[in-house]
Amino acid sequence: MVAAYFITLDRLLLDALPWTHAAARQDDKTSFLAGSRGGHTRCLEIRLSEERVHLHGDSADLNGVADMRASIDGTERQLRNRYTNGWAKSDEGWWMIVWQSTAVPNAWLTIVRAE
Repeated sequence: MVAAYFITLDRLLLDALPWTHAAARQDDKTSFLAGSRGGHTRCLEIRLSEERVHLHGDSADLNGVADMRASIDGTERQLRNRYTNGWAKSDEGWWMIVWQSTAVPNAWLTIVRAE
């Protein structure tokens, strides 16, 4: 997304992928890629932290925190989200099967920074 690797994303995302944004808007693979390709949402920078990976045979779940700088409809925004995504292995390789993120409220950030 940062470098617009849409061909790779198209190969990695399950066709039936549900992508739930932190604002509760939901995309499928087609609408997510179309919005990204069309410039509606452009990720300019992503910093990941608190990453955890749990393997369960032929599936895995990943979660962590994503600090992002993004352009949304031409307006640059700073975002901090907790995310979870799921992966499944098939004969063709690994596929992302679900993405869900939740915005970290500013009040929580203020409390954590004060500690």
